[in-house]
Parts: sequence; structure tokens; C-alpha cells
Amino acid sequence: MKITGVEFFLFLSLTIILFYSIQKTRYQWLVLLTSSLCFFALSTGIITVLHLLFVSLIAWKSALWVENFKDDKAKARITFAAISLVVLGLIILKYIGIKRCLISFGMTDTSDFVNYFLAPIGISYYSLSLIGYILEVFWGNYKAEKNYLRIVLFAGFFPQLTSGPIVRFEETGKELGKQIDFDHKRILFGFYRIIWGLFKKMVIADRSAIFVTSVYTSPDQCSGAVVAFSIIMFALQLYADFSGCMDIIFGASECFGIALPINFNSPFFSETVSEFWDRWHITMGRWFRDFTLYPLLKSSFAQKYKKALTDKLGKKAAKKITTYTFMLVVWILIGIWHGGEAKYLVASGLLPGFYLISGQQLSGFFEKMTKVLRINTSSFLWHLFRKIRTFLCLCSSWVFIRAAGVKEGLVVLGEIFRTKNSPGSFNEQVLSQGLTVWDFVVLAFGVLSLFGIAHFRERGIDARNSIMKLNPAVQFIIVLCAIFLVIIAGIYGPGYSATEFIYKQF
Repeated sequence: MKITGVEFFLFLSLTIILFYSIQKTRYQWLVLLTSSLCFFALSTGIITVLHLLFVSLIAWKSALWVENFKDDKAKARITFAAISLVVLGLIILKYIGIKRCLISFGMTDTSDFVNYFLAPIGISYYSLSLIGYILEVFWGNYKAEKNYLRIVLFAGFFPQLTSGPIVRFEETGKELGKQIDFDHKRILFGFYRIIWGLFKKMVIADRSAIFVTSVYTSPDQCSGAVVAFSIIMFALQLYADFSGCMDIIFGASECFGIALPINFNSPFFSETVSEFWDRWHITMGRWFRDFTLYPLLKSSFAQKYKKALTDKLGKKAAKKITTYTFMLVVWILIGIWHGGEAKYLVASGLLPGFYLISGQQLSGFFEKMTKVLRINTSSFLWHLFRKIRTFLCLCSSWVFIRAAGVKEGLVVLGEIFRTKNSPGSFNEQVLSQGLTVWDFVVLAFGVLSLFGIAHFRERGIDARNSIMKLNPAVQFIIVLCAIFLVIIAGIYGPGYSATEFIYKQF
């Protein structure tokens, strides 16, 4: 079930009706649980539903055991065993694949029926959420949940299954069990965000995908300028796709009075790579920081490693090298989390880690250079330069996400600088990649809308709040125009298979 399809919105509408039809009862949350399991079964298959129930059972039971045990060693063993089982399930379903396991045993049936029952959609997100829950209880940050079904709902709440965010029990676990009264303004508020998400996905991301796919298929047939333009286009596609998915998810969740943790905060306004990762996929970065980086740095192995370096290089250098070493380890894990292929290790792990560590290490040098060159660091042009520099660094790593592999990504980057005789001018080549002048006009409008709304948000002005303050008739006209814009300008319809959300595969 695609969250841009009619089926999803019928499903969402039915769930909203059922949810509020039994308001003021303590069973209201069971509607969300039932709907979530149905959504998961329809979207992914029986195997993954059973996996969700199984790992939720592991998290629930291990947390209760840890809370009741007094022996710290026993608690640690239980926690380690529980996390190992969750990780093992993630590896089997996502990286090895049950389908490949069956084939290794001689079962070669690859029919749609088999594919349906073996698709591991959403597994990365709920697995990390459950691992975080197990660790939080082990560390004593909050009490274990007594009700197993509430753990299932926390992990499998249907709006967040497609592309996250990675939630914590303290953020949504209790919220999902509250009784929520019907409020038409809340539904309308969520609906506005859903429309904005559909605009990003269907008008910007899916339209950009046509151009990007065409260029990446034959980069040697395009001039360096066109290849460079396609790399920038993919960055915009990736952002519109992922953040559009988040807006649909957040809007659907808001209809039930559930506020999911923010996952994007105008990332393209970042002036450093470090700032960018504080604004992009925020819940993922926060999870790896709190549940991998900090524990690793506090581990006995890290302390011994730091001590050995201190004896040879001094305290200051040892601290930096230790931190950067484990930061690189975490970035490698992030790359592996994104996918089992080398291109994800490079694009989402090694390159971002390299940029981040290099930026921190060279910050002092850059600061001295700005003083030597007498650059006005408060000027608009300087801030714009820093934003563009950061954006281009990220573009160079995202090339490998879109390319078929690391080698193909290097070829795409190389085509930017290779001298070649490409047919036609820049404009002619651009217009020969599947998009018309009208498409580029729509894209320009969409991108300006993206950055315009982000600009106002940076200044504390929220578009939805501003719309809600208007006259109801004006609100109705704005929403109607937005719906017609998505219908008219969106990439959809018979004969066209809308691209899946990019982050759905992660």
C-alpha cells in the first residue's frame, strides 16, 4: 500500500472514523494497533508482521526481566541477548534476505506470492526503536512497559513504518495510549501537511526523477554541465522525496493527536556538514549518537585505546584521535544501515564521516584564513558561499546513492570534467532528457516554494499556522488550489508507475 495512493487515504480515513467513534474510552488505542497491523500486513507481508510481533515480544520481556533483576551482570547479559536477537532478525530479513535463504535450500519459486510474503518494509526503523527502548530501560532512564501490545503499537504505529522517523518510547509510547477527543482543527492541520508532502513527492521529486534517471543511464552522452545539473537535481529529488514522505507521515499522525519527533529542519540552509547532519534525518543521527557513539566512547576498550595514545601523543591529540576513530566507526555503521552494498557504505558512511571529521579538524585553519584574507564573515555572500559549499559536498556523496555502484558513481563524477563532443547546446540536451519547458517551470516553482517556506520557518513563521488564522472561506480556496495543483502538476496516472519513496528501501 503506497502512502501516495488512494488506498492509503481510504485506509487513513476509515481509521480516523473508527478512532474517534470510540473516543473517551480506554480502548481507543486498540484501533491504532489493529490498523497498524492491518497496514503492515497489506504493505509488506505475513513474515514481517510476525517478525514485528516477535522482536516486540523480545523487547517487552527483556525489559521486564532487566527491571526485576538486581544483579548488574545478569541485566547486561539479558540486554545483550535481546539486542543480538533483534539485530540478527534485521540482518536475516534485510541484508541476507529470507528469499535468498530459501533459494539456498533449493526453493527457487520467485512468484509474486513469495515476494509479497518476504518484503521487509519498515524493519530498520522499528528494529532501531526497539533496541533503543531496551537500552533505555537497561540504563534506568524509564520504567519498562507492562503491556506487550503497547510495545507492538510503539514499534509498529502505521504512519511511521514507511520511512521512519526512529522514535523513542518516551516520545510516543505513552502518547499512543492516551484518549484523544475529536477536534476538526487537528484533522485539518494534519491534512494541510499531507497535501504539502504530496506536492513535494509528486510534483517535485517524481518529476526530477525522470530527468535524473535519463542522465544517469547514459552520462557519457551528456556534457559535463548537464551531468553536474543532474547531480544537483538528484539532491533536490532526494530531499523532496524523503521530506515529502515525512510530511505525509506527520500529517497522518497529527490526525490522531500524535506528534512524532521532527526529522528535518531546513537542512539546505546549513553552513557546515556538521550542521547539516543536525538538520537532516535528525532521529537517525540522534539514535546513532546516543546508542552507539557515546556508549563506544565510554567503553573500557575506548578508554584503553585513549590511554595508549596519551602515552605516545599526549592528552589533547589522544582525545581527538579516539573521538574521530569511533565517529568513523559509527559512520560505517550508518552506511551499513542504509544498505548492504558498497555504494551505501561510501555515500552514507565513509564520505559524510570524512567531510564531518575534516571540517572539524580544519575549522581552526579556515578561521585563520578568513582573517588573513579579511573576509567579512557576517556578510550575506559569505554565508551563501558556506551553504553552497556544504550543499556541493553532500551532492558529491549522494551521487553514489543514485548510481548503480561505486564504480558507476565515479564514472558519473568523472563525466563532469571529461572533454567530449556532446550533441546540441546545454538547453537542447536538458530538454532531451524526458522533461519539457513546462516541467522545468513547474520544478522551478516547486523548488522556490520549498526554499521559501523553509526561509519563513527559519524565522519562526509556520505556513500552516498562518493559513489556520485566515477566514475559513479563504482556507478552503487555498486548500482547493493546492489539491488541484497536485492533481494537475503531479506525476501520476494510468501508464505511469510512481517511484517508491527512496528511503523506503532503508
